[in-house]
Amino acid sequence: MRKVRLSIQETLKYQRDMIIEIPDDMSESTLNSFLDKAQRKAQAAIDVGYILEDFNDEINVIEQPDESTDSPCDTEIEIDDFDFIKEDVDNII
Repeated sequence: MRKVRLSIQETLKYQRDMIIEIPDDMSESTLNSFLDKAQRKAQAAIDVGYILEDFNDEINVIEQPDESTDSPCDTEIEIDDFDFIKEDVDNII
């Protein structure tokens, strides 16, 4: 029997919700612009609120997203490579 080392990439996705407050006169296009910029800049969901508040001091975070990693909403597994393991000939009896 031969041994094979598998390289497995596991991607976990989480659905997060947060609540923000915006000025009454902020247009949807302005909000979308802020959200697009925040999405590009954020490293994690928790960053979004801080980034939005930095963009506009009239945006207030009411509720930050949950940071729990207990229940991903989706997972994806990809076996992206494999290598045959060469056994040391001296260890074979």
